[in-house]
Order: sequence, then C-alpha cells, then structure tokens
Amino acid sequence: MSGATGNDRDRVRAVRAFVRQRSSGPTGRDILRRFAYQVYVVAVVSGLWVAAVARTIDGPRLEAPPVSGDVLADLPAAVVALALVLTVVGMRLGTWTGPVLVSRPEAAWLLPAPLDRRVLLGRRLVAGLGLFALVGGVVGLAVGTVVAFEVRTGATTTVATTTLGFGALGMLVGTLALAVESSHRLARTVLRTTPVALLVVAALSWLAAVRPDLATWTTPWGWAAAPVATAVSVGGPSPWLATGLLVATATVATRLALHRLGGIADEELVRRAGAASAVSASAALFDARAIAQLRRAGQRWLVGVRDVPLPRSHRRWTLVARRDLASLLRRPGAVERTVVVVVAAAGLVAVFGGAIPALVVAVVAVSGVAGQLVEPLRIELEEPVLEELTPLRPVDVTPEHLAVPAVTMATAGVVAVAVGALSGVLDGAAVPAALLAAIAVGVLLAAAAGLTATRESPPLQWLLHAEPGVFLLVGWVVAGPLLALALVLPLALAVNTALAAGATPLDAVAGPALVALLVAGGLAWLTTWRVGRRADD
Repeated sequence: MSGATGNDRDRVRAVRAFVRQRSSGPTGRDILRRFAYQVYVVAVVSGLWVAAVARTIDGPRLEAPPVSGDVLADLPAAVVALALVLTVVGMRLGTWTGPVLVSRPEAAWLLPAPLDRRVLLGRRLVAGLGLFALVGGVVGLAVGTVVAFEVRTGATTTVATTTLGFGALGMLVGTLALAVESSHRLARTVLRTTPVALLVVAALSWLAAVRPDLATWTTPWGWAAAPVATAVSVGGPSPWLATGLLVATATVATRLALHRLGGIADEELVRRAGAASAVSASAALFDARAIAQLRRAGQRWLVGVRDVPLPRSHRRWTLVARRDLASLLRRPGAVERTVVVVVAAAGLVAVFGGAIPALVVAVVAVSGVAGQLVEPLRIELEEPVLEELTPLRPVDVTPEHLAVPAVTMATAGVVAVAVGALSGVLDGAAVPAALLAAIAVGVLLAAAAGLTATRESPPLQWLLHAEPGVFLLVGWVVAGPLLALALVLPLALAVNTALAAGATPLDAVAGPALVALLVAGGLAWLTTWRVGRRADD
C-alpha cells in the first residue's frame, strides 16, 4: 500500500484489539512497555557508569597503563575496523532474523489480512532498531571506557560521545539488516560475499590507519571513531559534531526503513517467526548450540549446501578428517568467522601489551569459535552414523575428529601473526616466537574444546530446581571458557616472567609452547577415554 490512511489505522487497531482479547500472552503495548523499562534501566546504569569512569580517570591517584604513542595513534583505525565488523555481523544477522520479528500466530493470521504493513509492523521495527541501538551503545560504552582509561583527558566527552555514536551506528546497522531481511537476493549476496566484505574491512582499516583525518570525516564508521581520534590527538571532526552527523544519518535511515516495511515478503516473516520461536525456547534452556544450529539452518536455506571438491580418502585415518573438513567448508562463514575472531583476539592482546583483562577476553572469544569447530564430534556422539555403516566406533575416530579443529585454529593463528607482522604491530624478531605461540595455543584450545564436547546435555531437572539447578546450569555453560582460561593464563604468565628476566622472545615462548602441546596431547587422550566411557554407559 502506498500510504496509511485513517481507515487503515482503525482497521489495524481493531484487529489488534481482537488479537489481544483472544490471546493470553503479552500484548504489543506490554512488549513496548517492558522494552522501554529496559532502556530506562540501561540509560540510568550507563549514566552512573559514565560518571564513575570520569571521576575515576580524572582523579590524581590512577596510574595510566604503559601504552606507546604509536599504539594510541592506531586506535582510531581499530575503532573503524570494529564498526565495520559490527556492520557485517548485523547484515549477516538479517539473513536469518532481523529487526522486524512477529510471532507465529501473527504470521499465520495477521500477515495475510488486508492490513497496512507499515502500521502493522511499525512498532516491531522501532523495538528492533532500539535493540540494535542498545547493543551498539554497550559496545561504544566499552570502547569509550578503555580509551578514556588510556588517555585520561576529556573522559566524560569521550565516553559519552562514543556511547551515543555507537548507539546511532547500531540503529543504522539495524536499517541495513532490515534491507537484508526485505530482499531474498540481497540476503544470499551477503552470505556469499562475506569473505570479500572482510577484505574490504581490512582495506578500509588500513586506509584509516594511513589517513585518519580522511576516515573520520567521510563515513559513518569514521564518525563513530571521531571521539577516539580526538582523544588521542590524531585529528578529525569534533566528537559532538561527528556524533550529531551519525545520529542524523541514523534518523534518516530509520525514516526510510519505515517506508520500506511494505516490501517484506510474507514468507520471510513466517520463516523468521519460526526461527525466533525456536531461539526463545533454546535461550530459555541456555542452549547456545541449538541457537547456532538454527542460524546455520537459516543460512543453508538461502545458499544451499556448498559443493566442496575434496579428493577421496583411501585410508581409514583420513576418512573422518576429510568428512569433517568438508563439513567445515560447507558451513557459510565458518572459516571466515574463525579467522576474524582469532585475528581480533590477537590484536587485542597485542594492543594492550598482554594485559590480563585483554587476555581473558581474547581467550574466551577464541574458545567460543573452537567449540563450534568440534561440532562433528558432538554429532558423532549423539548420532553415531559411522558405527552403523562401518565397524568403527566413535572412540576409534575421536583423535581424527580433533585433527581438523586443531589445524584450523593453528592456521588462524598463523594468519593473525601474518596480519600483525604486515601491520607493524610485531617486529621481525618477535615473529618466530609469535608463530610458535599461535600454533601451540590454537592446538591447546582445540583439544580443550574437544574435551568439553564429550559432555552430555544438561538435564531438564536443573531448570526445575531453582537454587541448585541454576548454579549447576551456569557452571555447565561456563565450564568451557573456564577450562581454556585455566590452561592459557599460566602459560602467559610464564612467558611474561621469562621476558621480564631478560630472555629473548623465542626462548621465552619455547618452553610454554612445548608444555601446551604436551597438555593438548593429554587432553586428546582424555577426550578419547571419556568417549569410550560414554559408549560403555
């Protein structure tokens, strides 16, 4: 419909009133009221956070971390890269979900009715864009806080403008996700061109590092980095001017998005309604793996199964590894996501000089992608197809299932070291030590992910018992990251101790890397033993 008249709005209100009368669930007004309350709580907490950060940073007793001027000068380029990666993630999110979501009853009864689509879905779009803006604001708050702690000048302006700017950027990304949600062809294009998009992100980040003044003046992603550029005295527009430009752009994009609501196909909304319902059920059970499977299923529905021409295997020990490699390459974006997370984690550790908080964040993020790489092992334990087709048992092929994740993680680590060497973050003397550390840590985290994959799903009884069940469920969820931290942090402390004692980088890394490889072998043996015990039970 070209426009929403008064009769159209009255008709939609009448239908909504009938649906509210016949439904026992929360109404649209209840959802908006709940969302407004959440936004209010986040705004109050964010305001208190900004005030506390500003008071702490401006205080005379805080010592600034020893970060070099070259690293500070590269922070705007890093923020531009972060904004671009968030844009790519948001557009990929629009391929299987999006800012406009309806329930399954609404998809079945309201969408086929002759109602104005903009009036029917307007509130959903506003709530969805608000959620995108909220996520962006949280990211901006974290970025502004880190930069303010490093620079210590203009803390209030830096944190406030970065938070508002990234919130507006999140809303802008939400409108792009709506465009992906509205076009089947665009959704397929986004999934197929993600590697090219990541190359574009790398090129634009390099341009932002070379010409930060040009980057912070010309694009919305540069405007998001303008407060950081001003804080580190690189140049660019005023933080409040850049934030205003970003807010104005997000407002115009939102207005255009409201006019595009009529172009969303019914089948896209129906498909996303089913996915949203399944995601809500999985989230209630803390089942992140089921949510990942839903995401992969939605993307597979768009692009199909990728044909991977791998050579046939004629040896038993390469049969499972070939099948796992084909499964990895067929998953849309699996390899790209692993490389991006590992490179970002390595860059975070390098920028902050191996600080413990940065190392913790990096290890948790990398252990998450390592856990996704061992999905074939989980499938083998839950659906032992190989045992029905061949005389092999799951315990016989468990080491082969760990081969592809270990090689993938090690390769991603090598790529991260190459990026660091090409960008100048690593000097020539540190490259061999960084390569050895990347390979050893990648293999270690893959082995740790394989061990956690042998666990059975948490029983439903944990959800029925409030006090002990919640703690057990939370412990089950965080067991993987905690194991990764327990393995990596002592090795990092050993390396830092050796470097402080005057050892060369290669000598400082050699011993802990050997220990990491030996521990990875022990974890692989323990994983095989647990698989055998699980089969016997």
